[in-house]
Amino acid sequence: MLGVIVAEIALSVLVYDLTGSALLSALTFALGFLPYVVGGTLLAGVADRFPARRVLVVCDLVCAACVAPMAAPGASIGVLLALRCCLATVSPVFSGTRTATLADILGDGDLFVLGRSLLRITAQSALLVGYGLGGLLLTVVAPRRALLITVAPFLASAALLRLGTARRPARADELWKQRWGSVPAMAAITSIMRAHQILLAEVDAVVKPYGLTFARYEALVLLTFSKEGELPMSKIGERLMVHPTSVTNTVDRLVRSGLVAKRPNPNDGRGTLAVITDKGREVVEAATRDLMAMDFGLGAYDAEECGEIFALLRPLRVAAHDFDEQ
Repeated sequence: MLGVIVAEIALSVLVYDLTGSALLSALTFALGFLPYVVGGTLLAGVADRFPARRVLVVCDLVCAACVAPMAAPGASIGVLLALRCCLATVSPVFSGTRTATLADILGDGDLFVLGRSLLRITAQSALLVGYGLGGLLLTVVAPRRALLITVAPFLASAALLRLGTARRPARADELWKQRWGSVPAMAAITSIMRAHQILLAEVDAVVKPYGLTFARYEALVLLTFSKEGELPMSKIGERLMVHPTSVTNTVDRLVRSGLVAKRPNPNDGRGTLAVITDKGREVVEAATRDLMAMDFGLGAYDAEECGEIFALLRPLRVAAHDFDEQ
């Protein structure tokens, strides 16, 4: 907190030196309060999702990374203000995580009340000392030099937290254990769902230049593997395990892109066949090369580990009739 306060004062003075505008300098100081809405609201779950020590260390490092460029001689007003917003966005995440960790360490009794009071006294003292120290520092060194000096407290805090505090599990896991007991399946399903979100975002980013999502890519691959390059719409939904409405939406988008064509199914008067086009074959080949180049987002695992992941998930997929056990 001390580093943040000194940085706020030094940046406001720096803006005044660059512009000569007291109004802009005041707005620079006030601007730091606006991102609290973002940091306090949208990032509130970070303290529960990740281990507290990691969150606190990353917050300190992000603050250091934001303040260091402010000291660069060529930094424009726009860059300074943007970095100021980033700095203010991180601050409530740090404060919230610190308070949540206090409850984990001291519990909910008298010790927590005492600890919270001491924390507030320390925070208020840092506020007063920070303003005084910032003003004193600016009488000795230039604003940019003062900003550079404030990088050191952030790095020192990160080092102290990393080396001087014990690692604690993510708060969400602790809260679950306290309420319902230890349930390994909860931690596993959470990891699987998060991994799904991460991997889906990565592969979608790779196939996006081809006008695809991973769901559309899967449909194209399925058609490529078929003998005639065509499949009934119902069969696509069955093999991809998705609702017929989703299949229709996926195929219709591929049709509009010229990657798939549709025609009546001669073996089913009410059915429709999806047929991959020559353009569709070219696109699926190019997209596959790009996906293979980034290991489908699983570059952190070697071939043996990927095999282990497949084997671990196989019983679940077999039970859901995703494929037959051989």
